[in-house]
Amino acid sequence: MLSDMQMQVYHMGSDHQEPFEAFVQQLYSSQMPHLASDLLEKGVSPGELVKAVRKAVRVAKLAEEPVRKHFQFVYTQSKNGLINDCKLSGFGLGLVLINIEPSTKKLARWQVNLLQNQSY
Repeated sequence: MLSDMQMQVYHMGSDHQEPFEAFVQQLYSSQMPHLASDLLEKGVSPGELVKAVRKAVRVAKLAEEPVRKHFQFVYTQSKNGLINDCKLSGFGLGLVLINIEPSTKKLARWQVNLLQNQSY
């Protein structure tokens, strides 16, 4: 019976890898409930947000965290048109928050609460 079964061998780089990678990215994306642009409504300036996201991605890379699991660059619609945005996991949002220069008391409280709620 086993001799009647045909085995399909998948090699890295085969045409089958692309659909699998798309599936994995979709899975990661489904676990990213936050958008970086939501922080604009909380008082973060666009320039500061861009710097914080870039720095958060650098931190993740240096810490050897899988960047694509926590950050996905996308376009979103705002009242001003289409904008570059970033979907974030909870971990990704945390990294962005701790890398924002606090310009309001609310942002400073978020940063403090983020660290207070962690166990070291």
